[in-house]
Amino acid sequence: MSISCPKNDEWLAFVGETLDGDRKADMRAHLGSCATCQQSLEEWQLLAKGIAAPLPGLDSDRVGEQLLAKLRAQPDARAPISWWRASLALGSLLAATAIVLLLILGERGPSPEKAQSFQARGGSSRTELARKVGAHFLVVRKGALVALSQDAIVSASEGLTLSYVNAIHPKKVYLLAFVLDSQREIHWLFPAYLRSSDNPLALELVASKDEIVLPDAVVPDAPAKGASTLVWMASFEQPTVASIESLPKAERTLASLQARWPKAELGHLRIQIHD
Repeated sequence: MSISCPKNDEWLAFVGETLDGDRKADMRAHLGSCATCQQSLEEWQLLAKGIAAPLPGLDSDRVGEQLLAKLRAQPDARAPISWWRASLALGSLLAATAIVLLLILGERGPSPEKAQSFQARGGSSRTELARKVGAHFLVVRKGALVALSQDAIVSASEGLTLSYVNAIHPKKVYLLAFVLDSQREIHWLFPAYLRSSDNPLALELVASKDEIVLPDAVVPDAPAKGASTLVWMASFEQPTVASIESLPKAERTLASLQARWPKAELGHLRIQIHD
């Protein structure tokens, strides 16, 4: 008998030891032959441990309840749980599976696994944005945040996020961040872009001299393999997703972006996307 892959509520009940006996037996039998679900189980178990672990300064019972409520509210979603999985093919509407863990990354601050701390770039001759705003891209790997370096190898199934410093106050600063894959297709990281009919505004950054890690991570949907570029753009204006999406492929280059937004601060990082 063919047994379907579990849904979110079943995974929650399975790891929480509240699933009824027949379905639990079916899931165990299914796990014996489904490598995808075996990996999913490991990640669900990792999440369960993370929710159970106390976090300094947080009401862990309240946070855990909120997280579980968010997870149960999602439609049938195969991917486990510590990032947004967004389907963002350029110019078309794809189904998006969003599984959000709105905790820990922002509230705990940078992981000790990070390779380096952020330093805003100095120099009196540079613009205020260049001197006081900057960002680092991070990958969620084996339950930890790891800073990405130039030409890093990233799996297409790994979640991406970024940390930033914005030492400008009281002026508002806005940020866009996306993956430009080897075919010059755009995969949005921030802001979230889940429907082609939407046109989200760039994120408003919190003003702080300390590094802030954005509380979501994103697994881009089916990016082309090979050499890709992670791009962030900070600006005093608030651009929209459409202002980037509408660019022809020939203009999806760093030079073209800087020419179109000459007052913005652009950062980029080359990566290699593999299976």
